Amino acid sequence: MSKFLVLLLVCGALISGCEQSDVIEFKAVVDAGSELAEDQFSCDILFYRAVSKKSGKLLGVKDSFKVSSKKKNKYLRAAIDINNPQLDKTHQIHLGWIRPDGREMFRKFGEVTMTKTDDGYTTNIVWLKAEDLHYSKVEDPIVTEKPTFRLDTKLNIAPEKERDPGTYAMRVYWNREFLYEKSVELVVPEEYMPKEED
Repeated sequence: MSKFLVLLLVCGALISGCEQSDVIEFKAVVDAGSELAEDQFSCDILFYRAVSKKSGKLLGVKDSFKVSSKKKNKYLRAAIDINNPQLDKTHQIHLGWIRPDGREMFRKFGEVTMTKTDDGYTTNIVWLKAEDLHYSKVEDPIVTEKPTFRLDTKLNIAPEKERDPGTYAMRVYWNREFLYEKSVELVVPEEYMPKEED
């Protein structure tokens, strides 16, 4: 897709609303199917099963997961990577799990601030709760060489939760504006399907 078309989409978005320019530019590139610039603000989502204790790498990365009675498969996890956010500014981020029927199951939100340091970047994260204004959970600072950080959230898909099969999604909001969404399939074997009442 041409750079002109991307620019046209950006201009159109600017005219139609008051979204943040970095969010507009990212969504325009995604919609156009173009490649992101290395220094461009962006978001990516990976679904996975676990993290390697030795290497720290994500294990079982895919876009389709099967409900299982195995303890290690209890959770469907999502890694949300945010790249090149504006520095020295506190940003709000919301992470929402979406049901197959399009309704939001639950939302996790917090505030993130990235600063430049002598040896890289430091990101501070504070998780909050809308229903409890006194609640705050401060994460350990994330130190990286590049201006990027990763957030994690999980969905319990154990059989006893009786999740419906179908297409779920992780939806990300940045400073209260929709940023990105990625879908994931949940396969429920017949033996774990919710039992219908007589």
